[in-house]
Amino acid sequence: MPKYLIRVDDICEGFNFKNFQRFKKIMFEYNIQPILAVVPNNGDKNLIVQKALSKVFFWKLIKNLQLKYKWTIGIHGYDHVYLSRNGGIMKTNNASEFVGISRQKQKNKLVKSLKIFDKYKVNTNLFIAPAHSFDVVTLSILSELNINNISDGFFNYPGVDKRGIFWLPQQLWDFKKKTNGVWTVNLHINKWVDEDFIRLKKNLIKYKAHIVDFNYVKKKYFIRKINYIDFTYNNYIIYQNKFISLIVTIRNFLYLG
Repeated sequence: MPKYLIRVDDICEGFNFKNFQRFKKIMFEYNIQPILAVVPNNGDKNLIVQKALSKVFFWKLIKNLQLKYKWTIGIHGYDHVYLSRNGGIMKTNNASEFVGISRQKQKNKLVKSLKIFDKYKVNTNLFIAPAHSFDVVTLSILSELNINNISDGFFNYPGVDKRGIFWLPQQLWDFKKKTNGVWTVNLHINKWVDEDFIRLKKNLIKYKAHIVDFNYVKKKYFIRKINYIDFTYNNYIIYQNKFISLIVTIRNFLYLG
């Protein structure tokens, strides 16, 4: 039986609060505890769609969702500002806040992120890289800082790597019928319109019996080891996606030409 989780990226001061309130209402209606990828010190203007909420109100909201409703909160980088055009391990995007900068600068970003979370009494040990881009240096620092969970990877099942980091795979950007495995659906709701919320509700009705939360998955798979087959499959999907993207780019070029 497949299991699904919902993850929402780019949660920050200045995000689309109206859309978030609408999303939150739907989650409450279906009793779902999603993962929120929170940018602690956003510097990406593309994520700001309205006048920023006050820091106190924003963090009070995040803290309340964690403590009262058991939503999982993850560190979505530090400022969401891309410093290089490097896809890192995942090769999902050609942009990164972390890959290509020094170990010390990477560590400084993560330490400052943790300090902000601590300041507002929001607990987290889950890392969610902006643009899905990080490298082995990032993973080493995460272990050093006791951030021992990461949401990424195209594995079919979660597991622990040799560093002791628990990988929760994130493979989908919308619900898709599966026969087995654990699948994280990554949503970006900032620019959603009515049709997007309607589609979400339809999917929740269809898949609700299979939707779980982070704590459920961690408890079930925390002793499973990520193995050679997992990494081989992960790399296969990465290169398959890159090949598909190349074909689409060539097709679009020929069509436009």
